Amino acid sequence: MLHRGANDWRALLQLSRLRLVGLLLGSPGRLLFEVYDAEYNRLFKYDIAKVFDPGMKVDWMDGHRLIARNQNKVFIFDYDGINQQDLVTSIVGAPLLFDRDYTVLYGLDASTNTPGKFGLIGSELRLEGDK
Repeated sequence: MLHRGANDWRALLQLSRLRLVGLLLGSPGRLLFEVYDAEYNRLFKYDIAKVFDPGMKVDWMDGHRLIARNQNKVFIFDYDGINQQDLVTSIVGAPLLFDRDYTVLYGLDASTNTPGKFGLIGSELRLEGDK
């Protein structure tokens, strides 16, 4: 898991054929990503057009997608920077869980029915026709 600090930094995370080789602080709050595809010997460089929270964490969701929490929302994107999706709101620091096939994401959030309580929120990651 990678943590963004106040200064520029780089990290190496190896997972199957893809490696997150660089993560730099761009303009205030923006991140520049570098992902190396070892199988095809390609380097993908991109920035995400979002302002990220200080201390935001980036981790691999599976072998091809990265996941982060930003402004209390779960944010998922492909290793090459495309298909960026804000999904569900989730309490910062609470675990995020997936079903076995990565078709459902579960997180904790404030209950919509009972003030002061929390609930398990599920979000489908695939369209019905794609299952």
